[in-house]
Amino acid sequence: MKFASYSLVTQIGKSPLSNTYLASSIGLTEREVVIKIFHASCLGPGYEARDFLRDAARLQQLNHPYLLPVLDADVEQQQPFVVSPHLPHGSLRNHLRTLPPPRLSVAQTLRMGIQIGQALNYCHANNLLHGHLTPDNVLFADDETVQLADFGLASLIDESISDDTLQSQGAAYRAPEQLMHLVSRKSDQFSLGCLLYELLTGTLPDVSSGSPLAPSLLAPHIPESLDATLLKALAREPMARYESVNRLVEALQAISIPDENMPSSRSHVWPLSECSSGSPRTSITRSDPPQQNRFVFPFVRESSVSYHRALFPLELEDMDGSGEPKVQPPFLGEPKAQPQMILEMPYINALEMEADTLAEPVLPSQASDGSKSSHVAVAVFKPWFRSRWSLLLLLALILLLVVVSSLSTYFFVPSGYLAWRAAPIVPAPTLTATARQQIYTQAAGGTPVLDDPLTVEDENQWQIESTGHNEDGCNFTGEAYQATISNTGHFVQCMSQTTKVSNFAYQVEMSVIAGDGGGLVFRSNANTEYRFCVHANGTYDLAGVAPEGILYQRNEAPIYTGLHQWNLLTVVAKGSDLYLYVNSQIVMHCHDSSSSSGNIGIFVIAGGSPTTLQFRNAKVWKL
Repeated sequence: MKFASYSLVTQIGKSPLSNTYLASSIGLTEREVVIKIFHASCLGPGYEARDFLRDAARLQQLNHPYLLPVLDADVEQQQPFVVSPHLPHGSLRNHLRTLPPPRLSVAQTLRMGIQIGQALNYCHANNLLHGHLTPDNVLFADDETVQLADFGLASLIDESISDDTLQSQGAAYRAPEQLMHLVSRKSDQFSLGCLLYELLTGTLPDVSSGSPLAPSLLAPHIPESLDATLLKALAREPMARYESVNRLVEALQAISIPDENMPSSRSHVWPLSECSSGSPRTSITRSDPPQQNRFVFPFVRESSVSYHRALFPLELEDMDGSGEPKVQPPFLGEPKAQPQMILEMPYINALEMEADTLAEPVLPSQASDGSKSSHVAVAVFKPWFRSRWSLLLLLALILLLVVVSSLSTYFFVPSGYLAWRAAPIVPAPTLTATARQQIYTQAAGGTPVLDDPLTVEDENQWQIESTGHNEDGCNFTGEAYQATISNTGHFVQCMSQTTKVSNFAYQVEMSVIAGDGGGLVFRSNANTEYRFCVHANGTYDLAGVAPEGILYQRNEAPIYTGLHQWNLLTVVAKGSDLYLYVNSQIVMHCHDSSSSSGNIGIFVIAGGSPTTLQFRNAKVWKL
């Protein structure tokens, strides 16, 4: 059987939207490839053949040792297809079927997790998501190396959403937010956490009621440090997971385990400092002779900053090209000193001044008895006075110098050396409630760059979609922008896809029609975001900021409680300062640098019951 320029040998896989074949290129029968042919229904209005070819071309440009390359992609007989190399060692799913729990050792799991994580991180850096990570998509290149397959294909033709029901194998690896069609880089991180959990325990984590069981409770050989790492990656709330897959890889590399090639009394840590952005290299640094099957973990750091302090993104602007701070912070060295200016005058030897004042001047090379003096003056003082008035004037000048010196003694150390005076440290002023209120007045007092009544779809491209659960999702009613979620313990957020801002004021009116609450999403990007939530019972919170970052919080917020009450929600973001207002009154002031820019949006959360919110009159001012 022929398809395009390939001879199909045998079918090796099937899904509702695709068929996978072992094949060979016509004229090159010795080279086996795998061709995945999608159904013609995958293309249509909104995603046509040219869109598939454009996106597939991006996949062909990717090059990573742990990523299965795309050899060819095209559309034949209105069916898109993708060609990749054939790896005869099979998939991780095939291997798991032959292994009893626990499926793999800790060392094997770490090796595989870091390799998959590196592939994920590489493609995230190229603005591609996987969205469909399962053991079927992890293939063995050899006994020690895996390659990630189908990267980006699920998002290209939406296969992951169409062919996986809640009962399917693939759905078990999905992040909770993916059930509502909300996919991000942290969704891939969750899927990787599920995969590693299964490799260690032989079972998938149950996150339906919160955090899953610690892996070590199911497999006692698992170290506690790995417990903490996986539970963080498996957090139901995306903001509670690692900042990026790269951070998860760092955590995996930092885990100390017994070396399988050494006596059990010795252990090692996957080092971070020895990793580079070059080709794969051994991460175990010791002087032992080379051994077979040594773990190889190439690790690409996000930056080469060598400054040993937690740096927020905005602080990187103060680095020079070497990665060191342009100005040394005060806590790492002495305060910056200012030299004290002194009157410039000839140096006078005290003994010579005394002799010149009380008697005739003595030459520096001749004593009063005619013998040679052993004292050598640094400089010769030439007396200029010859009268009583001159002497009095000189004494007055000396007295004046003594007074000035006494007022300036704090500039000198006991040894007589000139000391350095530290520049005074002026504490940062604490903003009063009035000052915070003035910030609101100034920020929201100009002409907005976005002024949308939120009654109909317009150029701001607010998302309109359904999650597949009844009427869940976001839609325009003609009077407001309505968001609904019926699945308790979940939330839905809908974004303005054209509004990306950094320093701004963002304001929307919100009313709880039924259920719990919701609010504003801002500075949302691929890695992080903030969510300002106001509940129908009058409580409020901000997701994305650590408690220590909250500088001010109002105990009694001016919130209209209950249903069908309109509250005006406002966020003012200036640099790392975040100001939150309800009905034009300050309720919280935070300092956080996790995110410096991103899109704006709204969200609805169903804490204990199905929830419906309405939003209207969205405005944005750039600062």
